[in-house]
Amino acid sequence: MKEQNTYKYHLKLGSKTIDSSITYDLTRREAEHQKEFPGSQVVQVGRRTTWPKALEWERRVKGGRTMKQFLKESPAVFIIPVVLALLTLLVITIPDKNWTRCLLLVALILWMLICLKKDYIIWKLTKGGKTNNGN
Repeated sequence: MKEQNTYKYHLKLGSKTIDSSITYDLTRREAEHQKEFPGSQVVQVGRRTTWPKALEWERRVKGGRTMKQFLKESPAVFIIPVVLALLTLLVITIPDKNWTRCLLLVALILWMLICLKKDYIIWKLTKGGKTNNGN
């Protein structure tokens, strides 16, 4: 018999479920999420289960939506090529030792990646992921 050592959980920000996933250690996972989503909380769903059963639950709860769908339905279609172009510019600029331009490019790249992450969360809340609290 397989060991039932896997937790199913919802990550909640306020009353909204922003993600549903699985983990071996709820406390550690909540601490990781707190870094990215301050004020969020991990809520255990049901009892511990086996890893294969938990994976099955996770796929069912997420409705099969993937990062690929997000990339097709979001500003990521625009942001990712721009970030790649900025990275190319950065690589070209570094040998010139124009550090002001390098820092500006790095800041712009980071800002675009943060925007992409926020867009992903909004996408999940609206049309991407299920936001119900079912098991």
